[in-house]
Amino acid sequence: MTSQSSHSEHSSHHMQFFSVGVNVPILFKEWNLNTKTGLFLTCVGSILLGVLYQIVKCLRQYAHRRYRVKERYV
Repeated sequence: MTSQSSHSEHSSHHMQFFSVGVNVPILFKEWNLNTKTGLFLTCVGSILLGVLYQIVKCLRQYAHRRYRVKERYV
């Protein structure tokens, strides 16, 4: 088996490529960007989801520390 054949076998499972265009699917075939506005909104939504994730993570760590502090004095 050559490296070229193993590479073609790997790419048959899922295609990965970088595309600079407007008419491309994102994550799912149904989620297809047709306009620059859609691309912009997808970027903004992704950033907001990342910020929301970090907020939830910090609140969870804060609640965990607060609970452990109360637990020591009981």
